[in-house]
Amino acid sequence: MVVKSYGIDTDPEKIGVWATRTGARVCGKGTGGQAFTGINGLYSNMIGEKISASEAMQRLSEGKPIIFLTGDYKSLDACYASSAHFMVAASLDGDWVNINDPALCGMRGNKGKAGKIEINSSAPYGIKRMTKDLFQSGAAFWYLHPKT
Repeated sequence: MVVKSYGIDTDPEKIGVWATRTGARVCGKGTGGQAFTGINGLYSNMIGEKISASEAMQRLSEGKPIIFLTGDYKSLDACYASSAHFMVAASLDGDWVNINDPALCGMRGNKGKAGKIEINSSAPYGIKRMTKDLFQSGAAFWYLHPKT
C-alpha cells in the first residue's frame, strides 16, 4: 500500500519472495523491520527509514503514510493484543490516526477499552483508526519514500 501510494506498481508475491530470500521474513516467525529499511533492494527508487514517533506524526501531517509496529495493546482488548502486528497509518483526522489494516478481527464495531481504537463495522474487520497517543506508543515506525 505504501509503495503503491507513490505510483509504483507492486506485486505482493514478488515482495514476499524477496523478503524471504533476504531474511526479512522467516516462515513461522513473521516479517522484520529490515523489510522496510531494505526496500531499495527490491524497488531501487525507494528508501525506507526507521523514524521516531514524533517524526511519524510529522510525516502524517504532511500526508505521507507510515508503516508501524503495534505496541502492547493488551489492556485495550484490541485485535492484536497478544502479538506484534504491522499496520499502515494513512492520515490524521483530529485526535485520530486513520489506519489501513484489512486483517480480520473479532471486535466488529467495537471501540475497545477507553475508546482508543475503532474497528470497522463491516468487512474487512480490521482497525479503522486509533487515537494519536495510542499510535505514538507503537513499538517502531518506518517512512518509505522515493529517492530524491
